[in-house]
Parts: sequence; C-alpha cells; structure tokens
Amino acid sequence: MSIDRTTDGPPASGPGGRMGGAGAGDVGVGEAGTSGRTGGAGTSGRTGDVGTGGRMSVHASGADAGTATDPTSLGGAISITTATVADAAQLAAVAAVTFPLACPADSLPEDIARHIATQLSAERFAAYIEAPRHTLLCLRAGDRIGGWSMVVRDQPTDADVLAALSISPTVELSKFYVHPDHHGRGAAAALMRRTLDLAAESGLPGVWLGVNQENARALRFYTKHGFRRVGTKRFRLGDRFEDDFILEQALPGEPASA
Repeated sequence: MSIDRTTDGPPASGPGGRMGGAGAGDVGVGEAGTSGRTGGAGTSGRTGDVGTGGRMSVHASGADAGTATDPTSLGGAISITTATVADAAQLAAVAAVTFPLACPADSLPEDIARHIATQLSAERFAAYIEAPRHTLLCLRAGDRIGGWSMVVRDQPTDADVLAALSISPTVELSKFYVHPDHHGRGAAAALMRRTLDLAAESGLPGVWLGVNQENARALRFYTKHGFRRVGTKRFRLGDRFEDDFILEQALPGEPASA
C-alpha cells in the first residue's frame, strides 16, 4: 500500500507528497494494481493504498513500536521503529517499488521515474529523516524494511487544503507505503495504528492526508481508520495535474500549547 504525492522539486528539508492507496507520497497505502499517494510539508500531498487483510498486535513504546507477533501471516515477527539515516538507501529501494503502484494507470512512466529519482532517492530520504518536525516510521521484517510512513508537523500552505480542513492546527500524514510482499497481511493496519499514535503524540488536534480520487481501495482503508473526506486538491506529477481528495480526522488528547 502506498501513500504519497509530491509536487516536483520541493525544498530539500520539506518533502511533498501524496499518499498511496491511502498512498502515507506520498501519504496512503499502495496495493498492487491500485493508485494512490500523500503530500509533504508546504506542498500538496497524497497518500497511498493499503492492504487491510489480517490483524496483528503491535505494542508501542515512545517513538518506537514493539514486535508484532503474527508469524503465520507475515513469515516472521515485524517491528515498527523510527527511521535513521542508515535506513535511507533501503527506504529508497522500497519506494522505487511502491510509488509506481500508487500512481493512476494513465500516469506517464517517465514522470514516475523522474519523481522517484528526484523525490525518493537515498539522499532525499536522508534529508527527510534529518528535517525538523518530520518523523519517518519503518515497518521492519527482520533486517528488511517492508513499509514506511512519514508524519509532518508543519502546517499546510496549499489554499485548497486550508479551505477544506475543519481542524487546526493539524498534522500531515505525508507518506504511507507498504511493500507488495506484505499486502493483505495486516502490516498496513499495524503501521497505520502506530502512525496515528505518533500523530496524536504531537498534541495537535487533527491529522490530514491527500489521496487520488480514483483509489477506491485506499479510500475504504482510510475511512476504516477514521478519516473522512472534506475537500479536493490538485497534485502535480511531471507536467500534468491529478485530482486528490483531502481527508482528515480528529486526534485524541489536548492540543499542544502555543
């Protein structure tokens, strides 16, 4: 599942995105054969598509989540941890597989390739990981990364997003992707639960994402996880614009003090 949508050429410290399926831009969860993505700070975003089959328990503690114990469905235990710069190359390899699955069928291959090269390279991931107010989570199966999400605590600047959101200040679920090897096994649901926990830890009252309007599977996944549709925006891929839905949900807890 993938969530990700970014306009081309965002600042090095502020990735943009769309979620796949759901997307996490890149914010959604991308399932094979579906479209989707989520956006980054200061850019329009989209989130990817998600595999929603199966259930697993993940015990989170602080910034990191514990081990998910469902070896029959995943081929082994998984963990969800905060990304470090050492993960950048492997994250880029996963993104190169999952981002195309989050794109509409009529997206041009050269535009997809350019986006991967400019927005989802190992160098870009290192910049995302080190950027203030950005947190990346890795879904790990042993020593391999099987998915990732990114939460951005900067406030949106896109006029369509600002007009649509009913909760402010807010957190952006900028990117959300799960490798096809883990689709339909509960990994996406586990990663989403931990990602929403992370968003709630910000103390802000809401979270939002963008998802391709054609990605029905992702929309179902996000609705299942508490998001509701509040508006529309545009996402640029290459020289063309695509249409995204804007989704948001309220987060538990008190807003962070100014």
